[in-house]
Amino acid sequence: MSNLTIRPLDHDCIAVIGDLTSASIDKQSVHALPRTKAGGQLTVDLGQVSAADSAALALLIEWLKIARNRKFRLLFRNIPEQLQALARASGFADLLRQSQ
Repeated sequence: MSNLTIRPLDHDCIAVIGDLTSASIDKQSVHALPRTKAGGQLTVDLGQVSAADSAALALLIEWLKIARNRKFRLLFRNIPEQLQALARASGFADLLRQSQ
């Protein structure tokens, strides 16, 4: 399994560090979003992601669903080009762009 770390940067921002791939994403990754108040906002910084595949895109979409269910806004920043290309090819670019 590849190295993946999800850690808080401050009370409303988390960083994803390492490979965001099917080899590194597990059930804990899906539930890694911290509790955020309804009406609040959480930013996910992807600037330290070294590799990404379709599993990364699936994880981000799942996190958006969780945020919607918990009624808070989820923003992604520093989305790697590789992940942006996957989102464009899959028709999810607008979804990720709306969250920025």
